[in-house]
Amino acid sequence: MKTRIILGIFLLLALCVRANDGNEYLTIPNRFGDKALLPDFRDYNDESDRITVEKVFFHCDSNDSLFLIGNIAGGKSSFIVAIDKKKPDVLFCAESAKIDTVKSSQFGNRHFLCVKQSYSDMCTKEVCYSIYAMENGAFYRCFSDVKEVECFAAESYCSNECTSYNKNYDFEVKDNALILTIRLQIDGGRITESQKIINLQGNAR
Repeated sequence: MKTRIILGIFLLLALCVRANDGNEYLTIPNRFGDKALLPDFRDYNDESDRITVEKVFFHCDSNDSLFLIGNIAGGKSSFIVAIDKKKPDVLFCAESAKIDTVKSSQFGNRHFLCVKQSYSDMCTKEVCYSIYAMENGAFYRCFSDVKEVECFAAESYCSNECTSYNKNYDFEVKDNALILTIRLQIDGGRITESQKIINLQGNAR
C-alpha cells in the first residue's frame, strides 16, 4: 500500500511539476479567500488586484494545491507561493529579488528546488542560493545563503573591507537530513571544504 502511495506521488509530480528556463507567462489573483498574498502589491499595468508573472520557473497546479515560482512582470522582484487548496491555507508566500535560475532534484518523495538570485550595486554583486523542499503537499525553505560576492572599487564610498568570495554547493539527503558540502574560495585563493547538516524532520507543514 505504501509503495502505491509513493508511486502515486511520483506520477502526480511528473504530471504537474515543471521547472524550466522561465519562458512562461501567468496571471493569478492576489487574493486568496479574505487574505492578500502580497498586501502592498498592485499590477504594474492596470492596477488590478492580481499578480502577473512574466517568467515562470516552477509551476504545479492541481485540485489540491498550487505552487508557483517566477519573476513578477514589470518589476525587479520574484514571487514564490504555495497554497493548500483543501484546507484552505497559504503554506508559503514571499516576494524577493529577481530569480536567475531554478534547478530541481528529487530524493525519495522529497522534491527540492535550488533557486539562485542576484543583486548588484556600484560596490558589490551578490548571488544568493536557496533550497526549497516540497514533500507530500508541503512546501518550505530549508536553506538560504549568499553564494558569491564580488567587490568593486568603482566609487570612493565603496568599502575597502569587502572581500570577494565564491561558494559551490553540492547536497544529498540521508534519512531526514539534508547534507550540504560547501567549497569556499576567497579572492581566487585556496579552496576549503566544509559540511552543513540540516534536519528536515518537522519542517514540513
